[in-house]
Amino acid sequence: MTTATPAWPGPWSSEINDIVKGNGALGPENGMVKKLSTEQRATITERGKELVASLLDPGVLAPEAKRILIRLHLDLIDAAAAQKPAIQKLMENPGYRPPSALHGTCYNAALELIVAKALWQTGHTEILPWPVEGTAAKPDFVIDGRHPSPTGHDDKSFYAACTVVADTLKVGGCKTVQDLVTGLVNGVTNKLGTYQGKTVGVVLEAADNPCLYEDGELRTDDEDIIDAFQARIEGLDAGIRQRLLFVHVVLPGAAVVTMDETAWQ
Repeated sequence: MTTATPAWPGPWSSEINDIVKGNGALGPENGMVKKLSTEQRATITERGKELVASLLDPGVLAPEAKRILIRLHLDLIDAAAAQKPAIQKLMENPGYRPPSALHGTCYNAALELIVAKALWQTGHTEILPWPVEGTAAKPDFVIDGRHPSPTGHDDKSFYAACTVVADTLKVGGCKTVQDLVTGLVNGVTNKLGTYQGKTVGVVLEAADNPCLYEDGELRTDDEDIIDAFQARIEGLDAGIRQRLLFVHVVLPGAAVVTMDETAWQ
């Protein structure tokens, strides 16, 4: 008997709804939101509702949610700064994110949910939200079938009991391909260093990079970037590589490039 493929949003539903509540990343009690102006907070509320609706809808692809998040980021750019010719020139590149009143931690927390949807929509439904809240180390994801039941655990004991974890990192702002490849490699080594003693899956969100565009259009040589990245991973110490379960690289348009341990053995 085959197991039915789970339908989005599944266990991600509460994570998505909570992002605009209380101390959620776009919630009214979040300190990074509370310090903004009344008008800015109203913009976050409006766009937050749009983002949640888009994320929850299984019929809407992940890039639409990313579009809403980028729109929110751009809505909160300082109006005077946005009129500067230098900023306007930079903004001609779709991978450039100008400074915004939307704090990076808020942007990245929303981005994590967009990444989760992108992964599910490309068949990676084994990626599940971390099920225990608390102050202990908290990766973004557990892997279906490779984690203990959270029943009877607090945050610290659950983390200790997990031998396999997965986490997201945004790699952005790279102006050259070389910088992007280095950023991707550093993302992998950063997560392996953070979760010592664990087998780690790494998800790298790499869409917000000017180097991925040329004359306003998406470059067509991203395979060369991935090949260079894989070669750098293959050059890491064998003991480090043994703990790396997979790498998902999320590119513009929520395209997901996946490498598992067979790529660097």
